[in-house]
Amino acid sequence: MSHTNKDVVRRWVDELINEGRPDVADEVCGPDLAREAREWVAPFRASFPDVRMRTVTLLAEGDQVVGRFTCSATHHGPWLGHQPTGRCFVDVDEV
Repeated sequence: MSHTNKDVVRRWVDELINEGRPDVADEVCGPDLAREAREWVAPFRASFPDVRMRTVTLLAEGDQVVGRFTCSATHHGPWLGHQPTGRCFVDVDEV
């Protein structure tokens, strides 16, 4: 089960975030979370269209997965009330 759950997180990062495929949310999440994911990812990718998230580490035990990620992108569109700056962030560490 742990391996399968890690695969779900990998798909979330690679396909939903990096490739911008909202249909993946329906495949890997329950209906409520899938809807929320689609509502968040679409405007995020519009603001940061070159976003690249990289999985650094995934640890799983039972049905829980914890990950460490880095993220890079350029601010090209409005995000959370902030106008685009054109500035980049590179390899921001996220846990």
